[in-house]
Amino acid sequence: MTGFILAAVALAAVTVLLLVGVLLALRLRELGVKRLLVGGLATDYCVLNTVLDARKAGFDVLLLVDAVRAVNVKPGDGERAEREMRAAGAVATRLEDYSR
Repeated sequence: MTGFILAAVALAAVTVLLLVGVLLALRLRELGVKRLLVGGLATDYCVLNTVLDARKAGFDVLLLVDAVRAVNVKPGDGERAEREMRAAGAVATRLEDYSR
């Protein structure tokens, strides 16, 4: 659970986001969720941190590679983020794999 945070409120916002993340993980477990499908913007920021947080929380993560896009502030940021997510245990998949 990440986003762009103004420096003046960074500590408070991070604390709130961590709490929300913990509560979300607990609620998902209560519902029996074990696997998350993740897509969105931006691969190299929000998606990356969401996937890493989900893996740290013990969820299986399927990264929808055709449903993500990178900002690429530096060329290759998106590819590096995808490699990092895979190294953390996320499995790359495509939306078409679920459209049957």
